[in-house]
Amino acid sequence: MKKRLIAMALCLCTAFSFTACSDDESEKKTEAKLTLGEYKGIKVDSSLSTVADEDVQDYLNSVLKKMSTEEEAKEGTTAKGDAIKITYSSTIDGKEYKSGEGYRLNLTEDGFNVDGFVDGLIGKNIGDKVSLDLKIPEKFTDTEVAGKDVHFDVTIEAKYVTVVPEFTDEWVEKNFAYVDCKTKEDLLAYLENDYYITQIYNEIWQEVLDNATVESYDSEQLESTIKEFKDYQAYYIYSYYGYELADYLKAVGVSEDDFNKQMEESAKAYLKQQMVVDAIAKAEDIVVTDEIYADKIEEFAKSYGFDSVEEFESVYEGEDFKTSILGYIVEEFVCENVVFEENYGIRNPIEEETTSAPATEATTGDGTSKEEATTGAQ
Repeated sequence: MKKRLIAMALCLCTAFSFTACSDDESEKKTEAKLTLGEYKGIKVDSSLSTVADEDVQDYLNSVLKKMSTEEEAKEGTTAKGDAIKITYSSTIDGKEYKSGEGYRLNLTEDGFNVDGFVDGLIGKNIGDKVSLDLKIPEKFTDTEVAGKDVHFDVTIEAKYVTVVPEFTDEWVEKNFAYVDCKTKEDLLAYLENDYYITQIYNEIWQEVLDNATVESYDSEQLESTIKEFKDYQAYYIYSYYGYELADYLKAVGVSEDDFNKQMEESAKAYLKQQMVVDAIAKAEDIVVTDEIYADKIEEFAKSYGFDSVEEFESVYEGEDFKTSILGYIVEEFVCENVVFEENYGIRNPIEEETTSAPATEATTGDGTSKEEATTGAQ
């Protein structure tokens, strides 16, 4: 598992920030220089030295929910909010219009584009055949039938239900042997430790970053980061919003200069984090051996639902997983070297994180998602 730690580590291997550089600036070649501040012995409140049983149970429940499966129930009654499977046909002016077989329908207000269709299927039994006489909306995309009467014949074939796995030793061994968990007690201990590391990380990592001072950034690395992030932003905005980057900024009322300034801050935050990780690793002689790499890459792959390391690496081809794993190990090292103090005060209560997205929702070095970095100026 270790969703948060893995997601955090993965962000270290992908550059996704950019800034605007003038011709004069781009010609000035600089190297990365950082003064590492205190990272061992960071004080945290003693309350963070333990994890409450209810927190572990909540964590387990989130894991079970994430690993739930969806099945088709052939019996039962439909209710608002359900997802059902239907087969339907329609006629307009006595002629066949549209039909669908094995169609998934959400019984919500926006589940179907003809008013009354969803309501007519709520409270019905699985297997029922339902006839509906309705009217096509006046502003329907197919203008030839807009506003006309329509007759539907619908068969409710099934209702989709979520099946939460049973928490047993067999289930644990089948799904978590890759982190040496074979019993329920093993997994609970693993989740407790992961929660502990997570809450410590959330408390102190920003302080570790704040304690370090960047004297200069590697200009070539920054330039490369600029290009990668700009390319991603253009792709993301066009894919999800249908805008070119310049048109999108104009549409949301953000100047190019302001956007570039915002992205520059994110870029530097990302690069600083990578520099801090490298500096701590060097100071503590932390290296990613072949054995450590093999263990962690398997954990990464399984955590993201891949059957094999090869499949995982092929999907994320080009990613520097060794850098990711180094970040993972350094973060754990720092968290394990905190000093607990009574009544020190909790600055950042833990926010449980159960998914990552790895490839679908990567974050910048300051914890900002790529989408937030793009649209935050709105």
